[in-house]
Amino acid sequence: MRGVYAYTVFAACFVALLPWAFGRRLSFEAPLDLGLYVLAALGALGVLAQTWPLAKAHRAVLRRRPEGTPLSREDAPGLWDLAERTASALGSPMPDSIVVDAHPEFRLWAFTERTRTSFTVTVGLPLLTSLTTGQARALIARLLAATTGWAWRHARTTTGRDLLRLALRHPLLHRRNPLAWPLRGYADLYFELHGATDRAMTFDADMRAAQVAGGAHLQSALRETLATEWAWHSFDHRFLRRWDRARLVPSDVLGGYALYREHHPDEIAALLSLTLDNGNPRSRYPSFRRRFAATDGIEGTAHENDGATALDLLADADRLRARFEDRYTAPGSERVDWGDLGERASLGFHRPVAAAAYQAIAKALPSRPAGLDAVVAEIEAGRRDRLFRSLDRARFPANGFESMLVCAAFASKALRTEIPWAGTMAPKCVDGRPFDTRVLQKPLFSIPPDPARFRLQLKEVGVDIALAALDSGPEGS
Repeated sequence: MRGVYAYTVFAACFVALLPWAFGRRLSFEAPLDLGLYVLAALGALGVLAQTWPLAKAHRAVLRRRPEGTPLSREDAPGLWDLAERTASALGSPMPDSIVVDAHPEFRLWAFTERTRTSFTVTVGLPLLTSLTTGQARALIARLLAATTGWAWRHARTTTGRDLLRLALRHPLLHRRNPLAWPLRGYADLYFELHGATDRAMTFDADMRAAQVAGGAHLQSALRETLATEWAWHSFDHRFLRRWDRARLVPSDVLGGYALYREHHPDEIAALLSLTLDNGNPRSRYPSFRRRFAATDGIEGTAHENDGATALDLLADADRLRARFEDRYTAPGSERVDWGDLGERASLGFHRPVAAAAYQAIAKALPSRPAGLDAVVAEIEAGRRDRLFRSLDRARFPANGFESMLVCAAFASKALRTEIPWAGTMAPKCVDGRPFDTRVLQKPLFSIPPDPARFRLQLKEVGVDIALAALDSGPEGS
């Protein structure tokens, strides 16, 4: 990265000397000359200021450390033994530590302090649960292959690329900022020149890993990594992140992830059988098709337990899973079984809306109990339009009727929710019929209104309208 800073200093000096380029002599007596030199000096300072995001990114990268649970030799004797045998076969240094985290991949971290470089291998538990021992050996061999030989001599280019990509996200280095153009131009040239280095490093690591673990294990492990990345990120986005906003955490995260994969066999099979060709010969990485062609037929060294599940490398997989689950339990969150999670999440959304609706009804109808039954009684008395205007003035929420119906249905034990592993989550009646609040509300908003039909529909789905009230307890409100 010293080249980036040197280039920026050179660009700043060039801007400062622009007046001489146009034949302007230094004369502080002429106002025009003084103004030109002041502008040139400000421009040079502006160019130098563009190195601040880069220095900030550099500091952030140097302080970066893997997050997760460190594995001692007692925690994972098989994994440490596998890493030792793999490092010995490659002639590479042993990792100083092994950390298990929630990322769906294996990664290598290198930290240089003074003259010593330490290595940490991070093992993604979601990926480890899907691998065989032979596949795990291939991935670890690919990581350790980058710590020796030609690849390690060029590994700093990877760090420099990551630094530049991180720095270019800063607002000071936006493409519309002319002062950032010199550094952005250098970055584009840097990425272009080192793209060939990255591709060569990838081929080198693949070939050395295949010679140790076998090309078949390496190729299947890379395909499984792609499938796991899609499945885990999709599962995390659809379930964990959504319910985290409600401060709810599933009691068995990895168990839910396994069920999610089981309900998406077509997507997983498609990812495992992709042609894996990125179609861009100038990409940072070569296409998987070329990488697989280079490692086809390489046998490697076989081991007896290559076909066993990679979880056997851990001394106590259940205890490690429990420690993995604990990282999702933030202060103030609550662990809920998967069977109850849908109902709790639905009520967590609808209860505040229903409470606001009851408060608006209490303001609009002070002489009646604040609930849905009072609203229907007013409509039965022919005062719907006046009631709706009063509710609007009382700030009745937009989805108030839907939330009151859902809360009353749960309180009446008329609803059940199932985790939508392969679809969208929607509550259903206990007999399996869809619970459509739009259909239930329709008689109240039709012309003319039909409140009798509304009451009949609620009775048919088993909803007690009396539970849709402010004083009906926590389930109703």
